[in-house]
Amino acid sequence: MMRNEKVEEECIRYLSKEGSEEERFLFELELSINDDLKKNYVIYRKIWEAYPLDFEEKRNGQKTVSEPNPFKSKFRRVKVFLTIAASLLMGWFLFENFYDAYPNRVATQARERVTFYLPDSTKVILNSQSSLSYCKDFLKNRNVNLQGEAFFEVVHRKGQPFKVFSEDIEVLVLGTKFNVNTSDSLRTVALEEGKVSMRIPESGMNVTLLPNELVVYDPENKHLDKRWFDPKVTLVWKDDVLVLEDIALQKALPKINNYYGVEFILNDSIAGTKSIKGVFKGKDVDEFKDAMEFITGFTIENVEEQTYLIQNK
Repeated sequence: MMRNEKVEEECIRYLSKEGSEEERFLFELELSINDDLKKNYVIYRKIWEAYPLDFEEKRNGQKTVSEPNPFKSKFRRVKVFLTIAASLLMGWFLFENFYDAYPNRVATQARERVTFYLPDSTKVILNSQSSLSYCKDFLKNRNVNLQGEAFFEVVHRKGQPFKVFSEDIEVLVLGTKFNVNTSDSLRTVALEEGKVSMRIPESGMNVTLLPNELVVYDPENKHLDKRWFDPKVTLVWKDDVLVLEDIALQKALPKINNYYGVEFILNDSIAGTKSIKGVFKGKDVDEFKDAMEFITGFTIENVEEQTYLIQNK
């Protein structure tokens, strides 16, 4: 029978993928016959899954600075973290309640788009640099929280609406196809099929949308604009296509930067007023750079690894 300290150490070593294949095999064998070990391992595993230590490093593509003894240093950090987390949970019952309420989360990096299905079979297409989260009891309330942009194909459930929450707006849905974008300073909801209602909690204002209607809300100025839109332009990002339709370069930059995952910047306001139009597919930044130079007559210089300067010739 393992001592408590030994149990803790072995669980952490296994979760952090340390040790030889033989050691991992022996741990798994012990896990299959030792109920106390199994109980402790499940606790540590759930903490590990809920709070991955290297999430930020993976998301940002960063590497940790090398240390004199990386194995001992990493193991020490992991052990300290998991030990503190486990003690704060104050037992198995409290942990279970905590974990049940912890939201599931899907997030995308630059130049990445993800398609997935929620537990109710609602289809979600998540745009780059966005995230969507929902609780474990999602099927009871069908609430999701969105940061960034996503397109939804909501499955209709009688008497159980689907709700999207963001910082400044709420969208109520019964069964429909619609897009929500909160990736910039404006909040935009565009309806392709069905019927949705957008609510602004701060003012209590409600706006109902019909197919091919779009509403834009400016939280800073409290201004709301409702109009028709072309799905072939507004929703084409789902097909990994960038459409620029007679738009000033300055206004197009956020959309361009989000699509390519780099930063294009301007050195003067005059260049920013240049109107541009085009359809771009693919993630080759150099090809886009060449096309933009041809369209605008400007020069574009790669001044840093992920930064491009647009300037007059």
